[in-house]
This record gives sequence, C-alpha cells and structure tokens, in this order.
Amino acid sequence: DRSFVGQMEMDDQNRKIVNTIITLSQQLGLNAIAEGIETPQQLEILENLDCQFGQGYLFSPPLSAQDIESKFLNCAKTAKTLDS
Repeated sequence: DRSFVGQMEMDDQNRKIVNTIITLSQQLGLNAIAEGIETPQQLEILENLDCQFGQGYLFSPPLSAQDIESKFLNCAKTAKTLDS
C-alpha cells in the first residue's frame, strides 16, 4: 500500500511492515505489487526486499485506457511484428 511505501525512507516500522507483506506473499506463492513508488530510493528499498512488481509516479502518471493502449499495447504489437 502506498501509505507504507511512502513512509519507508523515514520510518523503519513501515519498512518492516512492507517486508512482512512481501515475505508473506512469497511464502503463499503470491505476487506482491508495491503501490505508490515515487522515488528511486523507494524503488531501491523494495528491490532489496525482493519485491518484484511495483507501480507509481516514478514509472508513469496514471494513464487513460486509450493512452495505455497507444503507449504499451501498440508498442508490443510492433515489437512482435519486428521479431517475426
């Protein structure tokens, strides 16, 4: 949750909560997705905690469905065509 991710740099308790959630998800065979990643420091902490997925303004602001399609899906179709 972004409320924990946003405070990881300043508060060790939030970092421990995030670590516990990631560890629990791994033990259950689930994927955890960190929400609200806004800084390279937050991303580095999450990578060090073995969190494999994340989202937030560090990667992109929220996008409309049309923007997602034009930015990512059409790009993937083009890449697949080039690989053929």
